[in-house]
Amino acid sequence: MESLSYRKSVLKLADTLHENCTLRQLENRRSLLMGISSHTPQIRKTRIFSAVHLALLWKQAEANMSYKLN
Repeated sequence: MESLSYRKSVLKLADTLHENCTLRQLENRRSLLMGISSHTPQIRKTRIFSAVHLALLWKQAEANMSYKLN
């Protein structure tokens, strides 16, 4: 089980990424991390991977909501 401080740090990093990166940038970062994880499966359990994935899901949800509203 992850600690509360770990989860808070993931959320804080995800928020920063969400605010400062475009959807395309997040997709590229996740692709890069996925490529690394094929050689090092532990990368999927890291804070950066979790945060990038969460920020990407957040951006995709916003884009989907924006599309549906228009």
